[in-house]
Amino acid sequence: MFERTKIIFLLVVTILLMTAVSCDQGSGKKSEEPDSISVDDSDTELETETKTSHGFPPNVQRWPLVGTGQYQCFDHEKQIPCPSIGEPFYGQDGNHQIGVRSYGVNDDATVTDILTGIVWQQGFKTDVSWYEAKSYCDNLSLAGFSWRLPTTHELKSIVDYGASKPSINTTAFPDTPSDWFWAAPVRHNQFGTTETAWIISFIDGQVEYTARNNFYNVRCVKID
Repeated sequence: MFERTKIIFLLVVTILLMTAVSCDQGSGKKSEEPDSISVDDSDTELETETKTSHGFPPNVQRWPLVGTGQYQCFDHEKQIPCPSIGEPFYGQDGNHQIGVRSYGVNDDATVTDILTGIVWQQGFKTDVSWYEAKSYCDNLSLAGFSWRLPTTHELKSIVDYGASKPSINTTAFPDTPSDWFWAAPVRHNQFGTTETAWIISFIDGQVEYTARNNFYNVRCVKID
């Protein structure tokens, strides 16, 4: 009799536990997740181009791997001879030299990036707001082409991270100031407004955003 009572008690406890779990699962509770995701990444906010599922515009997907321009190697303190496979600090950009930069300087004040195929304005305009920069490129009359502001991807592709002040090939792009340049995408803040835009530094290649009424530089890119 005692054994039978014990078995019944265990069955009742098991049923109660199963009922409690089932109720909890059906209560509508979920793991904590944000209601929405606001993406502020400069590489995905490309107003002027159609996005893909990967977040990259179509022209960027056609590019080969673009090198950084960094030919030197470093340890945690200083520059070192580039190490061999298996040695400490092996695997830096200076080891691989992938996507070596190459530019064609044309006779019409344009520069062709041989690696990406992008055609750039060789010159630039200084001291303009984002609005003025966009208008300048939209209305630029150069070499018989139509022009626009470059995207952040495009502008970063000509940053030479092996150089500084300015961090760019000065043979292809002479007199480039060590300063910030405007990019096309605006940056949407959490309230959905578009008061800021992305800028790229040709001091050291840094990417930042700023108010669109600030004054920086612009170099236009040819519309394909």
